[in-house]
Amino acid sequence: MYIVLATLGLLIHQESTLELPVKVSKSASIACFLKSGDGGGTAIHLGERFSISWFLTSLHEVEGENTFEISWFEDFGLDSSFSKNKAGSIPGGIIVAKDKDADLALLRFDNSRYPIPVPKIPKLGQFLPPKIPVWSVGCDKGFPTIEATQLTGKKLFRTPNGQAFHWETRDGTKPGRSGGPLINEKGEWIGLCHGVQNGKGYYTHAIEIRAFLVKNQLGWALGAE
Repeated sequence: MYIVLATLGLLIHQESTLELPVKVSKSASIACFLKSGDGGGTAIHLGERFSISWFLTSLHEVEGENTFEISWFEDFGLDSSFSKNKAGSIPGGIIVAKDKDADLALLRFDNSRYPIPVPKIPKLGQFLPPKIPVWSVGCDKGFPTIEATQLTGKKLFRTPNGQAFHWETRDGTKPGRSGGPLINEKGEWIGLCHGVQNGKGYYTHAIEIRAFLVKNQLGWALGAE
């Protein structure tokens, strides 16, 4: 099944009355703004080891680009908003691993000269029933914003060379949100924004993310070490 990428189409967000849980607010701090070439998107901060900061994003956001910069902002408050002022930035990132089927890319940044907060990564939720509330975090405005939506199912997308599981959500997504986290009400990071099709949002499933990170020796970011 073909997915129209989130960077290619703009959908009107349907406002939700869902209250933002405190655990969701805290988990949302893993989202950062990723400047990739002349474009912008979202990345997830996995953590730091040995003066290297690691980030996960959607492959289509960075493929073919050579220059990257990560910026982070103040944490979400209970009013569902981030500060628009940057708390810090790191230039000079490089791509170190890719998964075309799952649309994942791993980036590393040398942060030896740049202090960066290391947010706690929630446990990856792997099995969830459909029709539960979830929250999508992304930098469609150049800084992180959060939008409430609802799971509608788990889908297996086939590509010319393989296949990958995705979450489907009731609402579509917007340009710049690709690479951002999907978070459940427990504060668990369960997916990564990939794209939109027929008004539905699609997020690379947590099982694909876990396999990708473990394969690339980043199991520590998931509490696997």
